[in-house]
Amino acid sequence: MTTVCGIRTHHWTEEEERALAALEPVFGDDLYAVIDTRRGVPKTPVATVTLDNDWLKERGLATLPDWGWRCGDYALYALYEANPDADFFWLIEPDVYFSGGPARAFEVFAQADHDVLAVHYGKPMRPGRFSRGLPEGMAPIEGQFGLVRFSNAAVKYLFEARKEYCKIRNSGRFFTNDECFCFSYLSAQTDFTGADLKDVYPDGFERSNFTRDPDIFFDALEGTAPVGSVWHPVRSKEAFIKGLAKRIAGASGFIRRMGPSLSHLSTEDHIAIADAAKAQLLDAMSASAASAKGEKNA
Repeated sequence: MTTVCGIRTHHWTEEEERALAALEPVFGDDLYAVIDTRRGVPKTPVATVTLDNDWLKERGLATLPDWGWRCGDYALYALYEANPDADFFWLIEPDVYFSGGPARAFEVFAQADHDVLAVHYGKPMRPGRFSRGLPEGMAPIEGQFGLVRFSNAAVKYLFEARKEYCKIRNSGRFFTNDECFCFSYLSAQTDFTGADLKDVYPDGFERSNFTRDPDIFFDALEGTAPVGSVWHPVRSKEAFIKGLAKRIAGASGFIRRMGPSLSHLSTEDHIAIADAAKAQLLDAMSASAASAKGEKNA
């Protein structure tokens, strides 16, 4: 029985290196980097599967601007094409952390023969906007795509189903995301079975925190997290700082629209604006941190 694993990402940084170091002893040559290469093709020390807009178009998949985030199942199909005879396919985001290493977790996971395994797999407490893009009458089933496993038959079915879905709906706010699409479509078919990873490996998740946010830092986990526990999302403090700074700067789209005005100002004027923004940003971050501490201690 062959099980392949893909580290899903769009670049190659210290976080991917950390994931590679943890997972390579478990998967060996069956470990891949699955990379959205629209921003370039990074050098990796591991076998690589790539996908971009041209790859999607050739297969009839919708090229939404945010497909790298919204459609993680596309990475699954690329991994499947590279390994069509594999029995199971894991997709793992690089910010999944296995305290003490992942060997024990994957020994337990291997004992489950379900077609799909995911954390928080099941009916959502409150269906979100992505469920509105499902076919009429299909019950929404969700889970988290940070750590997922699918059987060969499940991937084959989903690949064809996604192509058909993209013929009907290929854009828009309610285009169903990876989690809602995969889990809902599989659950609607009686031939497939699914399970929550928390039930498969309770020791690994009852003693951890596996959510979509907020980020947890390695500094807070290394040496303190129970051995065998699984956490998400976990990042280095340095990576978090760089990522947040980039996101703040990238969110300032209005700056690009102010070019005509900014062109009349000097570099010193630009620095003065940035310094004023820095002061207000520090106040906002301090207030946010204080609020979070207050809620934690309440």
